[in-house]
Amino acid sequence: MKICQPVIIVGAGVTGLCCALDLKAQGIPVLVLEHEDAPGGRVRTDELNGFRLDRGFQVWLEAYPECQKRLNPEKLQAGAFGSGAVIYNGEDLRLFADPFRHPKESFKSLVHPVGSLVDKLRMQLVRSRLSKKSMDDLFSGEDLSTLEHWKALGFSSRMIEGFLSPFFRGIFLAEPEDVSRRMFDFVFSMFGQGRALLPAGGIQAIPDSLAEGLSDQELRLSASVKHVHSDKVLLETGEELSASAVVVTVPKPETIGIDVLEATVPPKSVGCFYFDAPKAPIEGPWLVLNGSGRGQITQISVNSSVAGGFAPEGRHLISVSVNGSELDTERVRKEAREWFGPQVDEWNFLKTMAIEYALPAFAENDLPGPGYLEVAGVFLCGDAYRHPSLQGAMESGAMVATELIQRAEALS
Repeated sequence: MKICQPVIIVGAGVTGLCCALDLKAQGIPVLVLEHEDAPGGRVRTDELNGFRLDRGFQVWLEAYPECQKRLNPEKLQAGAFGSGAVIYNGEDLRLFADPFRHPKESFKSLVHPVGSLVDKLRMQLVRSRLSKKSMDDLFSGEDLSTLEHWKALGFSSRMIEGFLSPFFRGIFLAEPEDVSRRMFDFVFSMFGQGRALLPAGGIQAIPDSLAEGLSDQELRLSASVKHVHSDKVLLETGEELSASAVVVTVPKPETIGIDVLEATVPPKSVGCFYFDAPKAPIEGPWLVLNGSGRGQITQISVNSSVAGGFAPEGRHLISVSVNGSELDTERVRKEAREWFGPQVDEWNFLKTMAIEYALPAFAENDLPGPGYLEVAGVFLCGDAYRHPSLQGAMESGAMVATELIQRAEALS
């Protein structure tokens, strides 16, 4: 097929990059415009004094089909979190590990006070059942809230309050009663089939790896878009670019002239605090969850214990996540001291990040979207148009590319 003008894609997040790569693979010219100085969008990493700070706590689930197709864990030197978590119960820290993946910790996990032995066996049965389902099946069927789903499955209140709620609250950035059962089934299936990974040096490695497939002529950085139409894009500099089609992946398309209805449920916001520590507060690559039912902190990750390149030699990078936009460093430090004791006094504060658009909502009775929305001839896409995950973001870009390829073939 012969197309003279490129498909212009606004935004070099993972959605835009996947869309561009799929179009390019079919011989369709592309031009990706990104207003920042590097690709990634929300999947970005900043450098500060030798530390690599992801813009909010992020992981890569290796079982995501799009990630399996597009990313190489060995190339990105990815480290894996332990399967399970260390839980702060309000008094002490207890390791709750998957006995099948971590047999050395199996006895501790089986006698862990969070949940009964029946709860732990039930988790394995649910994981086995979900692993046999296709992606479409995971999102099909009658829906209810995640909390009601857990109760219907027979999990005890101790398991729900002590592990399931803290773990998935940090993933969904919402209470389990506000999240669809479908989303839980999808995420739990992905955790069951693979590891949670961090690329060496930060989550930025993912968009950087994708961007390697585009030339400098196909990816323009520091290019701010003022307005878009179905066949052209106007830059802030006044430059006008012609296009065979225009794809917009930014979370607020109204800022560049596309009017869309606001979501009935606003996207989730999250706060992230980074600290430099002389030693890791726990042993091993474990996520630390708040199972106490109180406090602002939702989870703590020692990223430097999971993958290399996050901290200078002899130091550790600690990521502390809180839901919402209240960013009180002293309050966070005080809470962390309750978890880990006086060693927190040796932590040096690095940076606070307020992530306004961290994750779209996916409430009860929601279904995965079609992947894109066409408004006035412009294609809007991103995880908000599919489902809130790295898989959803990549899949959305691929779905737009497929539609554009089919239209090009119909014209040829």
